[in-house]
Amino acid sequence: MPPPLFGPHGVRPQDVRQGTLGSCYIDSVIAALAARDPGLIRSSIRRNSDGTYTVHFPAGDTQLVFPDDVSYARRHGLDHSRALWVGVLLRAYAQKIELQALTAALRQSGWPWFIRRQAIALVRNSPLALEAYDHAIRDAVTQSGQVNPAALRLHWAAQAERLSVPGPVIQGITSLLATAGFWHVLAQSVRQNPEAYGAYRAVGNGGELTSAMAAFVGNARYLPVTPGMHLAALLTQAQSEGWIVTAGTRPTLNPTHAAMYAAWWVGSHAYTMLRFDPVHQMITLRNPWGRHPEPDGIQALSLHDFSSAFLQLVIGKPGLVSVQ
Repeated sequence: MPPPLFGPHGVRPQDVRQGTLGSCYIDSVIAALAARDPGLIRSSIRRNSDGTYTVHFPAGDTQLVFPDDVSYARRHGLDHSRALWVGVLLRAYAQKIELQALTAALRQSGWPWFIRRQAIALVRNSPLALEAYDHAIRDAVTQSGQVNPAALRLHWAAQAERLSVPGPVIQGITSLLATAGFWHVLAQSVRQNPEAYGAYRAVGNGGELTSAMAAFVGNARYLPVTPGMHLAALLTQAQSEGWIVTAGTRPTLNPTHAAMYAAWWVGSHAYTMLRFDPVHQMITLRNPWGRHPEPDGIQALSLHDFSSAFLQLVIGKPGLVSVQ
């Protein structure tokens, strides 16, 4: 029996447990949002009478998430989270990325503008067409993040027919999928976000904290961690004003630091900031794995150790249009 949409204690960062997907950049953001503004997560997901979920993003767009897709991720270990809301948001984000790439690719397809406009309107307004494309591209993308053009067209036609997409629509989009302009944009998106397309072995090759933060919070600001930055003042302000804070580790460490941080550190990985203690200058982070270290992946660090281990901060604040 699947877990409830929201757990008995509401929405909590502890609900988030990353599976085999390289989705730490998404998990860390939604865990930070759960820690700071759980009501925003609750209000962004609506369970529909047919069992599907509608996810509202701050930019005003929505994604329709099918329960079978969420169940698939759980059955195959792609998501280990303790409540369904996490899997629903992961799925909605993947569809959002796919739709953005598909729309951009259709614009570059080289076909007459009115055909491109009709195709874009179709995929934006037809959940079945988007679902058929989603299933097709997951079959056509290899585990290393490569796309097979012929396989995509074949799988698209089969999936669209299975979902009763009208024949002329199937034929039209199949033709658009064959254009060079379409493939250039699509291949770039797959390289940047391989896990969104099911390329589960391409972990670490794509996914940006800033993109996930902007999607779920509405804005994002990237801050490199540098020796001269006023980190304590920044984190104090972030905590007092309700900012969402995530951090990305360095790809490698020197041998001394690698040995010191071995119990918790993961290279090129995203973490959630749970709190900052300005008196003792300690920052408490959470690994979205929900482990390493135990319990629940939580680790407290001095600002000195944080600066040694982390490369970037990405922050956002719910309710703002942009971050200055």
